[in-house]
Amino acid sequence: MARPRSRTDEEILDAARACFLELGPSVSTTVIAQRVGLSGPALFHRFGSKQLLLIAAMCPDSSELPLKSLGRAVDERPIPAQLHVIAAEITDHLKRVMPRLAVLRAAGISPLEAWKHYEAPPPLLIHRGLIDWISRALEAGRLRHCHPSHTASAFMGALQSQAILHMAGRPIDSPAETESYIEQLVQIFWAGLCPTSDTP
Repeated sequence: MARPRSRTDEEILDAARACFLELGPSVSTTVIAQRVGLSGPALFHRFGSKQLLLIAAMCPDSSELPLKSLGRAVDERPIPAQLHVIAAEITDHLKRVMPRLAVLRAAGISPLEAWKHYEAPPPLLIHRGLIDWISRALEAGRLRHCHPSHTASAFMGALQSQAILHMAGRPIDSPAETESYIEQLVQIFWAGLCPTSDTP
């Protein structure tokens, strides 16, 4: 008899994540094990407990954080174009992660408990990255004077509201609708941040 193919941790976590999102945190580990093609004991051997599996499956990996654009230098492109890329990356992240956080809360696990292996909670890392990017744009004279932390909070809040509405039952936006929302948001912020020396 052929030996069953071993499963990577990533494959197990993908299957567990799908089960938790589809069926909730009370889903049986037997269901998860069957979906991924493992025995229950093999699943526990890999992750130790259902709670540890839940946390590992629901927490975003550091590679999922939308920090790539925030870490880039403020370049010669128009600021609205750069803000658009940043907003799209944060939006994609929020749409993936916020339903996972809802599952963790439903299981009685606080995000802070789930995020303890990070240097700081992921939302704070994103917020800090956005503050740093806004500060660099200010130093380069590409933005009108503003408070970087307050501006970052307002920008993130406007993006987060869409993910919250989805979780509250509003139908998922099409890619075109999401793009239109981001474009409108960037235009609103740019109207308040545009220095007279810069143009869209």
